[in-house]
Amino acid sequence: MTMTAKNKPLISVICLCYNHKQFVIEALESILKQTYRPLQVLIADDASTDGSKAQIDSFLEKISTGPSLTFEFVQNDKNLGNCQTFNKLLLVARGKYLIDFSTDDVLLPTAIANHVHFFEQQPSTVGMVYANAELIDENGHHLRYYYPQNQPDTKAQNLYALALRAGGLVCTVSSMFRTDLMKELGGYDATLAYEDYDFMLKMAQSSLLAYHHAVVIQYRQHPASLSKQFYTTRSKQLLGSTLRVLEKHMAFCMQSGHQEDWAQSVLFHYRFAHYVGEDVLAHNFAKLYGHTHSRMPFFEKCLHMAALLKLPIPAFYTFFRQLSGRV
Repeated sequence: MTMTAKNKPLISVICLCYNHKQFVIEALESILKQTYRPLQVLIADDASTDGSKAQIDSFLEKISTGPSLTFEFVQNDKNLGNCQTFNKLLLVARGKYLIDFSTDDVLLPTAIANHVHFFEQQPSTVGMVYANAELIDENGHHLRYYYPQNQPDTKAQNLYALALRAGGLVCTVSSMFRTDLMKELGGYDATLAYEDYDFMLKMAQSSLLAYHHAVVIQYRQHPASLSKQFYTTRSKQLLGSTLRVLEKHMAFCMQSGHQEDWAQSVLFHYRFAHYVGEDVLAHNFAKLYGHTHSRMPFFEKCLHMAALLKLPIPAFYTFFRQLSGRV
C-alpha cells in the first residue's frame, strides 16, 4: 500500500541524554529537520551534571509542535543509566516503529523517511532494519563510514550468528525497531552496563533483520562515547556485562546450533579483556569457554602466558601478527 499523509505510521524517537551539553541542541535540531511526519519525540536527561537540561529546556521553549510532531521531556532525579531510562520511555512510546537515539549523534534529514519506506516493504517477521552510518569526530568531521558505501541492501534474514560474533557487526545506532516487539522483549536489561549486545541477540533470536544502504545518521566518536570507554575508564564494567550476556545466551546457542559462533565470541572478548589489561575478566571468559571446549587455541594460550609474564599485550599482538599473520 502506498503511504499517504493519512496512513503514514507514527514513529517514536527515544532520545537519551547524559552530559551531552556540547551536542544535544544539534541532535534535537536534526529531529526537527526530518522530512518525515508524524513523530513522537521522547527525551530523557539522565541527571546530567554539565548543564544539558538547561540546553534541552531552552530548545523546547523555542519550538513549535502540533498533531504531527510532539515532544515529551523527562528529567531523572538521579542517574539511572541508559537501559533503565530507555525502558521508562518505551512504556509511553506509541509509534509503530521506534528509534533509540543518543543526543551526541545527528540524524540526517531523510533518515526516518528512508527507514520507514524500507520497513514498510518488509514481511511482518522483520523486527529491525538497520542502515549505514557516517562516523564523525567530536567536531563533526568525517572519519569513515560504518559499512562500505557500495554494500547492497539485504533481504530479511536470520542474523543471530552475525550479531553473536563479537558484536558491532550489526550497527545498532542506525537501526529502527518494531515497537510492539521491543515491548514484548521487555526492552533493555537494566542490570547491564550497556544495552546493544544483549538486545541485539534477543532481537535476532526472535525475528529477522534487514539492511538498507542509506546513510541515516552521523555517529559521533569522542572520549566519552561508549565505544571509547571499552578501552578506557569503564572497560571492567562493560566487559563484565558482556560476560553476563554470553552466559545468558549460552544455553540457547548450544540448543540452536550456534555453539561455535558463541565460542568465537567468548574468545574474542577473552583476547580483548587481556588487551585492555582486565586479566581477571579474561580468566572468567576462559572459564566460560571451558564449558564447551576442553582446550584453548594456541594463540590464546600464548596470550595467557604473556599476561602471566606481565608482557605488554599490545606489543605482543603486534609481534604475533607479524609472526603468523593471524591476528
